[in-house]
Amino acid sequence: MHLSDEPYFYLFQTQKFSREEKEKFLREYASEGHDNGAEMLLDLIRRLDNGNKITILCNLINYRVNEDISMTDFMRLTSSLERVPITDLRFLNNYTSENNINGVNDSLLSAGLIYESTVNVGKTPLFRLNYSGYQMLRYGLDNHDVNIPENFPKKTYTGTVLSLSQHDNKRMPSLCYEIYITRSARASLVRDRVSRQSR
Repeated sequence: MHLSDEPYFYLFQTQKFSREEKEKFLREYASEGHDNGAEMLLDLIRRLDNGNKITILCNLINYRVNEDISMTDFMRLTSSLERVPITDLRFLNNYTSENNINGVNDSLLSAGLIYESTVNVGKTPLFRLNYSGYQMLRYGLDNHDVNIPENFPKKTYTGTVLSLSQHDNKRMPSLCYEIYITRSARASLVRDRVSRQSR
């Protein structure tokens, strides 16, 4: 699809909205973005690099018009939509449970749709959908089988942790450190405990 065709494709996709609904949406969009709503939306449409993304945009507008998502959520999701390749969005459903897909992880992570849920020390990390990821899957991709959870598991650490203790003959302060191997293969030295012994 040529870029000049995208605004017309958007208009075709939004024919089901009444004029009043469109005007209300643009007023809210303008208020949240502190700019001209129509111009903001047109700029967004032109920046989208795939016709399927416009379908996703229209889905998000529909759910905002029906007040299933807030305008803040809408703007956050459209920002993610701009950044992620359309080919990687189809993998969102694979991250409702912990997963790791080479190439896709970085794309969805940078778009703010997944988070690193398990750090495997010295091994491959695992990722899962965050709140925005579930919203994109449910509302952007219009997947009615998805239920957005109320709570999300915190990041966990697994694997062997190396502890180093330093003592001297004069009973100086003891330092305890833990080394965590991150997914970028760099070691992060974290001070865990400082204890002083005295008589």
